[in-house]
Amino acid sequence: MKKIVTLLLIIGSILPETSFSQSQEIDSLKQVLKAASQDTNRVNALKKLGNLMGLNIGSYDTAIVYYNQSLALAQKLNYKKGMAGCLVNLGIVSRRQSNYPQALSYYFKAEKILSEINHKIFLSNCYIGIGQVYADQKFYPKALEYYLKAIKIKEEIGDKDGVVTCYIELGNIYGTQNHAAGLEYYLKALKIAEEIGDKIGKANCLENIGIEYKNQKNYVKALEYYSKSNQLMKELNDKPGIANTFYNLSIVNTALNFPRKAALYADSVIVLCREIGLIEGERFGYQSLAIAYDKMGNYKSAYSAQIKYQQLNDSIFNEENSKQLSDLKTNFEVEKKEAELKVEQEKKDIITNQEKQKQQMILFIVIGFLLLVAVLAGFIFKNLRQTKKQKLTIEQKEKETQQQKHIIEEKHKEITDSINYAERIQRSFLATEKQLNENLTNYFVLFKPKDVVSGDFYWSAKLSNGNFALATADSTGHGVPGAIMSLLNVTSLEKAIEHYTNPADILNHTRQTIIERLKKDGSEEGGKDGMDCSVLCFDFANKQLFIAAANNPVWIIRSNPSNEGARQLAGGDVELIEIKPDKMPVGKSDKQDQSFTTHTIELQKGDTIYTLTDGFPDQFGGPNGKKFMSKKLKELLLANVHLPITQQKKLLDSTFKKWVGDLEQVDDVTVIGIKV
Repeated sequence: MKKIVTLLLIIGSILPETSFSQSQEIDSLKQVLKAASQDTNRVNALKKLGNLMGLNIGSYDTAIVYYNQSLALAQKLNYKKGMAGCLVNLGIVSRRQSNYPQALSYYFKAEKILSEINHKIFLSNCYIGIGQVYADQKFYPKALEYYLKAIKIKEEIGDKDGVVTCYIELGNIYGTQNHAAGLEYYLKALKIAEEIGDKIGKANCLENIGIEYKNQKNYVKALEYYSKSNQLMKELNDKPGIANTFYNLSIVNTALNFPRKAALYADSVIVLCREIGLIEGERFGYQSLAIAYDKMGNYKSAYSAQIKYQQLNDSIFNEENSKQLSDLKTNFEVEKKEAELKVEQEKKDIITNQEKQKQQMILFIVIGFLLLVAVLAGFIFKNLRQTKKQKLTIEQKEKETQQQKHIIEEKHKEITDSINYAERIQRSFLATEKQLNENLTNYFVLFKPKDVVSGDFYWSAKLSNGNFALATADSTGHGVPGAIMSLLNVTSLEKAIEHYTNPADILNHTRQTIIERLKKDGSEEGGKDGMDCSVLCFDFANKQLFIAAANNPVWIIRSNPSNEGARQLAGGDVELIEIKPDKMPVGKSDKQDQSFTTHTIELQKGDTIYTLTDGFPDQFGGPNGKKFMSKKLKELLLANVHLPITQQKKLLDSTFKKWVGDLEQVDDVTVIGIKV
């Protein structure tokens, strides 16, 4: 459980350090609220009350009341700075309550207002909050995107406290892939926090350094840093922070084989998180408590704690309506494992109870054999009945477990069959091998969907003027949503070529069709989905190529360069000509009324044309867990353009697999190469 970094967007407020000073400040703010003559002062007073109740004391329900009152008044006054501050704080509280969809809704509304008024401090804090929500749900590329936006602003305005926060969050992201990289960012953050006397930032850094040492199994070092962080959190009276360090101390004590101490820390987590309404923390507290009890051999208490953990887990994740279809398989495996653990634990409990009963039986026989023969006979009879009852209970539990397992397997099969059927439907819309072979003599298609179905697609058609059209596209989203969007995009392209043969006109008409079809999708702004796409129209008779591109570039590598305007990238015998795309999507945007551009290329024998989506360059991997990047891909193509086209495909495929390694493929990948 990574540290929850709280962003206090308080206008002119100072964190109180004791519960007595908090009480005094609450009373003082209530007096200010009563005496306030200006409405903006009332907005700020209500917001500060919310901060004290929610972000410091942990009374989230009370904080939400104050924030909503402040927001309503700010909206009435059109006080945009106050509106944005309330929305950000509502996002913080919603995240702490594990209501991730609601938290994102508040943050995005705040982002829109802050961008309008150009309030850089609040905007950067808002970006951090959005990144934290994505990180909580393990959407690491999106989280990284917003953290990098935040740190750029923080460094620009000289906000060192904010830079500390960003370094911590970047450490959290990179630490999931490379512990050394995560530790490097935490140490950078710690150095700055100590320089500026930022106790909160220092406490967070110490804790995250402890987490990295724990991940490296250096439990003694981890314990040292957790203890330092816990002491600072207590000095700051940061209750969520104290609970978090208690949790980490519980985990590391379990690893050091001090389960009783671990159980005490876990109890402290549960009590404190229940007091402040931190459901996520309470859930992890029960999980740690179950592990500690299990290590002590107290299986009954461990099972009870595990049940409470599961109940809280269900209450949180039932509310996360933003789950993608690809999560179903993971959820199924988790539930199956937990069901197996539950049955195993029940069997252990029954065996333990039976052993205790046998020991009691022996004791009674030794002490009272002569005097209590009748009582002993009755006891034995009662014991046999109890054993029979337990046996029936076990058989019933096993039967129920088998039924549940069968239901889960059937549901999983239905989902898998549906996705596989969707994949066959999507493939029927892609360019066929027959059509490509009829029009292209020397080519390859590297197509690697992230999931079974894909947001990427490649499509071809014979135009009315006899030219051959080839499109390479990246639809909004991936998986099932991306596949559905790709079908809409293909049908829109097919409609466009009924009227046009120029690639720019094809993209213009396709964009208009997509906007019209999505404007009634039920969203607030009327459908901003679409695709990034390049369309190539080949006039083989006149050796000409016409290109229009939306966000995705097209590269041409040419031998014996003669074009002085081309960018020289390698040696003196080859050059890479980049057809830069129009910076707008094929869909709704602020540039939707601008026409796409048609580029005309005079083809030469030996030219190799490459079209691609952003999946290959944007893939994280390698020794440092970084993106592959377009520059490296260009160098790879330039170095190997002399190879046969089929060998180029194999090289690209093996390079991609090696780069990804043990990490996850983050997006659909499409690269097409055509030798003239």
